[in-house]
Amino acid sequence: MEKEEWREIKSEIKEALSLYGCHVKYYQGSDYSFSYFEVRLDMPFEEAEIEEDLAYVIDSYVLTLDWDSEEDFNLLAEWDS
Repeated sequence: MEKEEWREIKSEIKEALSLYGCHVKYYQGSDYSFSYFEVRLDMPFEEAEIEEDLAYVIDSYVLTLDWDSEEDFNLLAEWDS
């Protein structure tokens, strides 16, 4: 995955979770080989529903879902060098 794709990925995350009032922030990792997207939802949700709604995005961009808390979670991305 290329670093330049982060805006596209962010847009895809927001689209997949639009029913939940989704807020997505992008953070660049310190060594530039990884970054993550912090996702916060305004609406109540079940983890299984979110995983299902994000399945295409996760598979397409090889992201790792990290449940941070009951209000938010992260999607981790590793970039090609």
